[in-house]
Amino acid sequence: MKRILILLCLISQVTFAQTLEEVTTEGATTTKTVEFQNTAAFRIKGNLGSPAYGLLDQTVNSGPVWRFGNADNINGYGNFDIFNESAQIVGLRITGTGNAGIGTGTPSSYYHGGNNKVLEIFNINQVTNSQSHLILSTGSLLAGSVGSISWMSPRTPGNTGVAYIGAIMPHDVTYHASGELVFATADQGIPSVKMRLMANGHLGIGTQTPTHRLHVVGGGGIMATDGPLNAYTSQGVPDPNINDPNTSLLGANGLMSNNGEFYYWRAFWGQSIDLRAGGIPDANRNIFRVRRFDSGSNWTELFRVNENGNVGIGTTHNDPNYKLIVNGTIASHKVKVTQEAWADFVFEDHYILPTLQSVETHIKTHKHLPGIPSAGEIAEKGMDIGDMQQKQMQKIEELTLYVIELNKKLAAQQEVISQLEKALKLPKKQ
Repeated sequence: MKRILILLCLISQVTFAQTLEEVTTEGATTTKTVEFQNTAAFRIKGNLGSPAYGLLDQTVNSGPVWRFGNADNINGYGNFDIFNESAQIVGLRITGTGNAGIGTGTPSSYYHGGNNKVLEIFNINQVTNSQSHLILSTGSLLAGSVGSISWMSPRTPGNTGVAYIGAIMPHDVTYHASGELVFATADQGIPSVKMRLMANGHLGIGTQTPTHRLHVVGGGGIMATDGPLNAYTSQGVPDPNINDPNTSLLGANGLMSNNGEFYYWRAFWGQSIDLRAGGIPDANRNIFRVRRFDSGSNWTELFRVNENGNVGIGTTHNDPNYKLIVNGTIASHKVKVTQEAWADFVFEDHYILPTLQSVETHIKTHKHLPGIPSAGEIAEKGMDIGDMQQKQMQKIEELTLYVIELNKKLAAQQEVISQLEKALKLPKKQ
């Protein structure tokens, strides 16, 4: 019995080779060999430059013939195929260079340069919706990760992760599936989520819980080169193309910020709208303005709110003494001006009414009424409507007192005339 066991052990260490006979029109050949070794593997060997493959033939049920192995007539390392021999379709090919193709025998990196390794899925059909899909699925119904596509740098001595895109089920999906996408990148560390697309369509950059269609948190911005909108943060340095109407800046609540401070907002739609905030070292910071682009570097200021809240229409409003300056004509249905004082003091008992003689002397000397600005003064300094209305009302009230006083004199004179007529007994006029 011991002799038999020893013999079997010796036999298991011996390589057995079985020559495969291939019959041709010229007779049998011995170009291919099947070798069995250690009862654990078999090898199909072909001469250099000859294919070496096996066939699975399901001819009984009229099924396809599948070929697997090296079918290339080349020396060295060729391709490994799983091939539908009946339909002449490549199921899977692993090239000698390590690329893999599903549905194609020539997996390609196309326009990607460099020394690439490629997995290409090719759909040979040419009808509508002839697509190729890479599907990651899970049997779990609980909230959690479904899967991810990851990029790694395995030879890095530290953290090897570069980036990944992952799909997450935010809650139990017993009845209907729902999902979110996360986009993670690494910056000298383990990849962390930088952007998240929620199930409701909200997109968050710098936040995991976006509350709007686009929700941006933290420093950075949005930049669209050569586009109608261009959001950009320049660490306090204005955009060098800021006066180019082909670019613009757009941001809100830190969308374009440096250390959380809002810097610049600009949009171009035939004309420019600007909002500059603290931190920009120029004379136009902290303003809101609308300008029209004319040509080159020429702009026409249409509207401006300065840092102190003063407003200019058609002007840059450089005078801090006025809350509103309008360079042009104002048309209004009504204008309401509030005054802290009015001219009713003219009717007070203590008011001293100027004599008509003093008024006449002032007019002859100064060519304008007392208390009323001259034409030159108004041309130089302008006119306060409310103040002028008060001054004009003062003159109207003074004129009223003059008329009342004159009426009293006329009444007294008429009384004197009546008395004289009675004394002289003059006949009445017919």
